[in-house]
Amino acid sequence: MISGSLLMFWPCAWSLLAAAYKANIPTEEVLVQLPAYFFGSVLLHSIACTWNDICDRELDAQVERTKHRPLASGTLSVKSALIFGIAQLVVFLLLLTQLRRREAVNAMLFALCVWQPIYPFMKRITYWPQAWLPFVMNWGIIIAWIDNTQVEDTKMIASLFIASCC
Repeated sequence: MISGSLLMFWPCAWSLLAAAYKANIPTEEVLVQLPAYFFGSVLLHSIACTWNDICDRELDAQVERTKHRPLASGTLSVKSALIFGIAQLVVFLLLLTQLRRREAVNAMLFALCVWQPIYPFMKRITYWPQAWLPFVMNWGIIIAWIDNTQVEDTKMIASLFIASCC
């Protein structure tokens, strides 16, 4: 589970460091933000996994590698998973209050409402659902950049986002 969380964290960290350089953010401030981005990445990855397992429980039950997952095997109810997912979401929304710019919060809410929830359903409409994952996993680049710069350097952030997605 930590590997997926790290895949979400590193783009945030790269973007934070690039923003800190661009906006002359003090090192101490960056060192305070890094653990928050790490915790947010772990939490968001956990929320995404919970949602994915809820959506895919019937498919997972048919696949040897995933049939023993708690929802697929029936050892955990969908209701319990939803309660757990909602609890995680509440903690994540509280963490969002730590972002300094409203635009960053809006961008994160967009990801929560679009990128994250759609991924499990991509498996039903394409043979390449993993093509959607870079948008999900690298969105932290946008968040960290927006939250830490007043600079409207869209070429820089777009380049980092596209490169990370590739």
